[in-house]
Amino acid sequence: ILDYEAKWLDESIPALDGHTPRQAADDPTRRPDLIRLLDSFPPDAGRHAMNADRLRAALGLE
Repeated sequence: ILDYEAKWLDESIPALDGHTPRQAADDPTRRPDLIRLLDSFPPDAGRHAMNADRLRAALGLE
């Protein structure tokens, strides 16, 4: 996981009602919103783009 992706995991995200991705991953009621958000990321947006697969792995959503 890249540095900016690691930081993103602990940032308040408006699409998650202000929760962090880690909080959403740990909350069964918020997890579907997180999965939808990750699914909205482009599959191959380049080397420096957020990578949904790496983020899913870091959040234990594989």
